[in-house]
Amino acid sequence: MSSLTGDTWSSLVTIPDDVPADEHGAYRQQLNSVLAKSLRLLRGGLDPALRAAGLKCPPDVAPLLTPDGYGKLMGQLMQNSLAVEYANPLQEYVQMLSQVLAKKEELRVSFVFVLRR
Repeated sequence: MSSLTGDTWSSLVTIPDDVPADEHGAYRQQLNSVLAKSLRLLRGGLDPALRAAGLKCPPDVAPLLTPDGYGKLMGQLMQNSLAVEYANPLQEYVQMLSQVLAKKEELRVSFVFVLRR
């Protein structure tokens, strides 16, 4: 596990169009700070839990809990998740609604046709 290669999460995130070019560095620094806080929170919960269970962090996992290792792990997870498709509840609702409206229109046309006879 310690042989993670590639870019860190903060370097893979696309900078939004509304961030001026002269603030790109500050934006990346802000992302690095978010990543560091995430790692601190993870370690803050993981370390006491391991100690309470009388366990130590496995040697092959320890490099992932460094800022560089964690950043690369998050970067790889981000890159891998781009190929995953998740069901979108809003899209499913809109499709269902369009089907209902199409059926309603079909029934209305049929009803009008019957009334004109």
